[in-house]
Amino acid sequence: MCNEIIQQKIYFDVNIEKPAVTMRIGNAEFQFWPRYGHAINDLIDAAYYLKSKPQEGDNYYQFNCDDIWISFVKNDDDLHIVVQREAGINAQLVDGDIMIMDAHTTYSDFCHAIVNAVMNVLSKYGISGYRKNWDDYGHKFPIVELLSLLGAKTEKDNGIYKSNLSEELGLLMNYKY
Repeated sequence: MCNEIIQQKIYFDVNIEKPAVTMRIGNAEFQFWPRYGHAINDLIDAAYYLKSKPQEGDNYYQFNCDDIWISFVKNDDDLHIVVQREAGINAQLVDGDIMIMDAHTTYSDFCHAIVNAVMNVLSKYGISGYRKNWDDYGHKFPIVELLSLLGAKTEKDNGIYKSNLSEELGLLMNYKY
C-alpha cells in the first residue's frame, strides 16, 4: 500500500455580485459565501501568512465562514487543504457529512490560483470599485498582501520601511494570467 500524496491543480472562481467563491481541486468543488469574513481577503491572507511564516510550527492557517472551516497546512511546497463543517451542536449537517473536501495541491499553485482570481477581480472592478462593491462588508482590497505574493520587496532604511512604487505598479500592470 502506497501513501503517496497526489497533488492536484487548484482553481478559484470569484463572483463579486453574490458574493461567492468557488474552489476546485481536482474533481472536488466547494462554493462558499462568506458572511462575516470576505473570501478574497481570507484566501489571500492564508497565502500571505504561509509565505511570511517560514518557521517550523507556523505552517497552519485556518478561517471560517459560518459553520464551515477551511484549513491549510503547508509542508515545503505541499499544501493540504481541508474544508469541513463544524461538528458543534448547532451545525446543520447534510446527511451527517462533516468532511467536505480533503485535498492536496502545491503551495505555488495555490498562490498562482488565488493571485489569478484576485487580479481578475482587480481588472474588472479596480481598487476603488472593489471597495464600493464590498464596503458594506468592511473589507478593503488586500493590496499589500497581493503585492507581496507578486514579489514586491519592502526594505528597512534607517528604521523606516520603504518600497518602490514603480516596481509595485509594474508588478500589477504586467501580471500575466
